[in-house]
Amino acid sequence: ILAAGPPAPPSLWHLPIRPGGERADLLLMVNWDDASRQLETPVERLGLDPAAPRIVFDATGGVLLDGGGATITADVRPHASRLLVIRPAPGRPQVLATTRHLLPGTVDLEGVTWDAATRTLQGISRRLIPETARIPGVDDPAYAITVHAPPGWTLVRAAASQPCLAVRAAPELVRIEFPELTTETVEWTLTFTATAQ
Repeated sequence: ILAAGPPAPPSLWHLPIRPGGERADLLLMVNWDDASRQLETPVERLGLDPAAPRIVFDATGGVLLDGGGATITADVRPHASRLLVIRPAPGRPQVLATTRHLLPGTVDLEGVTWDAATRTLQGISRRLIPETARIPGVDDPAYAITVHAPPGWTLVRAAASQPCLAVRAAPELVRIEFPELTTETVEWTLTFTATAQ
């Protein structure tokens, strides 16, 4: 009789977080197999209301996944993982993730606020990695913030205490990139226009 060996580690890890003071959930999906797998979990298992609208952002691939329904599902390559950020869908722009840490937004985001009157999203990013500490040969910006802009919302202005660029990363996604950082704290303001709500 052959020994079965140790059991495989879990394929799902869940962590509730509050980046910038707002509710979010991190879901790490890991495929330990030699073939691709579709991993899924009921949202109720994460303590979420299946009927509530939500946004599911794949921080690994930089894309939005289907956030509707009672189950969160993702295809995962062999011996790979996908880190998902799950946020309530308030119907206005909000920060989904940052590049500061493996737990996006948990270490750096502070005081993220939305002003409905001026349609402005603003916040402070702290404890940022200076340019000198970056991995040599990496072309990614020193820091970036990914924002969800629902249909009908358009970014019209990005301002910050450090030089930044605003790029459209994908449909409904805007990425604010800081090519170089000279301070460990950045204050930023994003102004939107709403064409339809």
